[in-house]
Amino acid sequence: MKTHKNRRISSVEPLIVGVSAFCLLCLVSCGGKAPAPAESAGGIERKTERGPVTAIVKLDRDEITIADKLNLTIEVRAREDYEVELPPVGDKLEQFVIADYRTSQPKLVGTNEIITSRSYVLEPFLSGDYPINPFKIAFRNRKNPTEEQHELETEAMTVKVKSLLP
Repeated sequence: MKTHKNRRISSVEPLIVGVSAFCLLCLVSCGGKAPAPAESAGGIERKTERGPVTAIVKLDRDEITIADKLNLTIEVRAREDYEVELPPVGDKLEQFVIADYRTSQPKLVGTNEIITSRSYVLEPFLSGDYPINPFKIAFRNRKNPTEEQHELETEAMTVKVKSLLP
């Protein structure tokens, strides 16, 4: 055993100091924080890509009650040289009441990408599993008007609607 100014250092103390330093280093490198919750906790988000176009369909929740409203957003990102057509309002949503909807003006992001989106506020009729069928988004190249129109089809989703009664 080594002594240091009237104090004895046991062979276990350096091990304790080493383990403590290691734990402190791990805590600092992790930021000492728990992982952030998912952006759409309880919601659904589906991303579909085809060529220069990406469609993202978002539901704020995957389960609601008969008295709740559901927010659905269709966001389409395309290169600036492509023209995009969102599906007709209410297309594929006949199992819901459309309480409200908004279509955004196309926005230029980055150097050559345009985002167009439509948001819906939906209300269910009855309890049960409600399918949200795939949306079809048409697009074509603005620089080549003779080129045929292309389509991108999103994935289907399901929302569970629960009754308020037991």
